[in-house]
Amino acid sequence: MEPVTILSNFIGNGSIVVGVMSLFGALMRYMQYRVNPLASPISTVIVLFILGIVLICLPFTYLLTGAGIPFSATNVPK
Repeated sequence: MEPVTILSNFIGNGSIVVGVMSLFGALMRYMQYRVNPLASPISTVIVLFILGIVLICLPFTYLLTGAGIPFSATNVPK
């Protein structure tokens, strides 16, 4: 079970990092949109924002389902 836990932690941490980067990208695009609406469309901002929220919530979906491999390695019995 150790390799599965390592892979689960890697995917969880990676999705959080990419999610935060997407939220930051959405903020930067929104700032560009406020300066010049024709240069970057608002749809890009919305897509990046939704993607960031989904990726940040991805590691915690096991709490909603009650099944699956927990995100933290401290919850796994040894």
